[in-house]
Amino acid sequence: MTVESTAARTPRRSAGTKAGTTGAKRTTSKKATGAGKSAEPALVQLLTPEGKRVKNAEFDKYVDGITAEELRGLYRDMVLTRRFDAEATALQRQGELGLWASLLGQEAAQIGSGRALRDDDYVFPTYREHGVAWCRGVNPTNLLGMFRGVNNGGWDPNGNNFHLYTIVIGSQALHATGYAMGITKDGADSAVIAYFGDGASSQGDVAEAFTFSAVYNAPVVFFCQNNQWAISEPTEKQSRVPLYQRAQGFGFPGVRVDGNDVLANLAVTKWALERARAGEGPTLVEAFTYRMGAHTTSDDPTRYRGDEERLAWEAKDPILRLRRFLESANHADEGFFAELESESEALGKRVREAVRAMPDPDHFAIFENVYADGHALVDEERAQFAAYQASFADADGVSEMAQKMALAKAINESLRHALDADPKVLVMGEDVGKLGGVFRVTDGLQKDFGESRVIDTPLAESGIVGTAIGLALRGYRPVVEIQFDGFVFPAYDQIVTQLAKMHARSLGKVKMPVVVRIPYGGGIGAVEHHSESPEALFAHVAGLKIVSPSNASDAYWMMQQAVQSDDPVIFFEPKRRYWDKGEVDTEAIPGLLHTARVVREGTDLTLAAYGPMVKLCQEVADAAAEEGRSLEVLDLRSVSRSTSTRSRRRCAGRAAWSWSTRRRCSSVPARRSPRGSRSAASTTWKPRYCGWAATTPRIRRPVWRSPTFRTWTGCSTPSTARWRTEGEGRDDDDERVRTRVQDAGRGRGPHRGRDPQVVRPAG
Repeated sequence: MTVESTAARTPRRSAGTKAGTTGAKRTTSKKATGAGKSAEPALVQLLTPEGKRVKNAEFDKYVDGITAEELRGLYRDMVLTRRFDAEATALQRQGELGLWASLLGQEAAQIGSGRALRDDDYVFPTYREHGVAWCRGVNPTNLLGMFRGVNNGGWDPNGNNFHLYTIVIGSQALHATGYAMGITKDGADSAVIAYFGDGASSQGDVAEAFTFSAVYNAPVVFFCQNNQWAISEPTEKQSRVPLYQRAQGFGFPGVRVDGNDVLANLAVTKWALERARAGEGPTLVEAFTYRMGAHTTSDDPTRYRGDEERLAWEAKDPILRLRRFLESANHADEGFFAELESESEALGKRVREAVRAMPDPDHFAIFENVYADGHALVDEERAQFAAYQASFADADGVSEMAQKMALAKAINESLRHALDADPKVLVMGEDVGKLGGVFRVTDGLQKDFGESRVIDTPLAESGIVGTAIGLALRGYRPVVEIQFDGFVFPAYDQIVTQLAKMHARSLGKVKMPVVVRIPYGGGIGAVEHHSESPEALFAHVAGLKIVSPSNASDAYWMMQQAVQSDDPVIFFEPKRRYWDKGEVDTEAIPGLLHTARVVREGTDLTLAAYGPMVKLCQEVADAAAEEGRSLEVLDLRSVSRSTSTRSRRRCAGRAAWSWSTRRRCSSVPARRSPRGSRSAASTTWKPRYCGWAATTPRIRRPVWRSPTFRTWTGCSTPSTARWRTEGEGRDDDDERVRTRVQDAGRGRGPHRGRDPQVVRPAG
């Protein structure tokens, strides 16, 4: 079946269309949406606005067998959904809800598509799909908890196969694609539908979802409700072609349907789902409808659209259209409509009473479901909060089984073990398959486990992480690679707003066993965006576990623990240490993932570090021992703040912190070491040894780019010589270390501020 024959009928270039572009055929008639606009391409329509049934050779078969009772059911669904929506809007106006996103005018698109689904199909909504939620059996009052502010999602997404509302527009399209990929892998006979609006169609996540779904032939239907307005931006400012035509560029069909015609939406969605279940891949459905109300209750649509447009669309009201058809076909009488009116009023009353009866959330709920496995820092802060509330009441050696291997090889062996032990483990990323990754960390895995387990993905970091989220929702345990540290930022939104929060948003019902591998740091002479240290940007995000091994043994075991964790883990791999060899005992009993490890005992000073800097700290401790000083080296292993209690206990009064990143804004010590020092009542006079030649200051200082080539990387990274020379001075006035660099060839670097002071090497 070809969709073009039912939709735009092979668009032609029109007057004003540039050469080389495709435009829809235009007519001289005016659009109903407003005077002066040309007619849109033909669309699938089975009911006219007057309620007359029209024939369609390609889609009639999907609704020809529908009974009068089923037609009344569709009408009932739309009426009750609109009544629920009106009550929610009124509750917001009365101060009972913080916000509400109305679906007024879009009932046919949502009910028609929602009733086309089978029970085993899975839905990924935005935040306006109240009608689809109704079709999936979600209690309407459960939708209102998040808008009242008592929870982030008051229903079990797996109980109704209806996922949580997604506020960050477009991101759920990738989750749907990943979930659909999981269906294919499982050999299941079901499909996925992802809802989004015309505004979200401009998001990169949606385009990447199109790419992934086409590449992997995923059984997913992309259902775009084009309601003409993305808040105040009309569709004409978002796309030069009808939205459904975008599918052609990705290699799958698209169709435009009259979004106010419930029968047409039912038929087209059934057809698209049928294609998906038959293994024919994705489909884009553009439901051409209208947002008759405001974007949300905080919006005033009169500021950007006129009454003429609104009135023209009200004449095509989806509920009125179906009522006219029911009456003309004698499928419903006045008794039915009167009974439904009483039912809708009862629903409004029930919703109103339920919302007003919602209890405020328990204060301790903020500490629940942050992590699946529990978290020491969360427990600590819960206890602190309990004490705060109460205050108001009354006023190891090497085993014979150990093998010597490089850190990169240890990660490879760990992934190999995980793939072998659990068929749900997947490895995904750019070039991770045949090439084995740019650092060969995944070398040989695709050969041994196949392309379905070790997956070469398109070059789309947000797509990689977003589809991993969808696969995790389906029960898989994806291990994804971000090829270089500087490439993680396109995926930042998926990691922070979705991956980190999914467990809490679902009230603990959804697990996110996703590992994101990121080779990070400098020391390899790489170019820009290939020597970043972005760990601090993730270290303060609740819901994420951030770890970084410093040696081969930790790399092996921490990767095992990361894969087994039900929480998302960001696994920062120190690429300058990839080729450092160490003993790995594959039969040992590892320590906890978030437990700091004492590498070397000492009494005079504790050097705290993680990842690539631990080896340097050991070298400094060796040098200090030659001078009669005893330095302890503490490998934090975790970049999350879970080790703060232990590290504060050990570092009280004698801590020095070492990181290879920038001193001020973006480094972990810029945020962590003041907490560690103050919390331990430390008299430490040198809390931080960080990279200094590429400062990103917090305020009123020049901002420098990250170090890139070897000279800059060497200049920015702490060295043994810097440790030895900086340890001689102290400025009691401002507790600031004035650096005296004596490494030959370092020079002044780019610093012009007072901190640190740079002195040329003598001689």
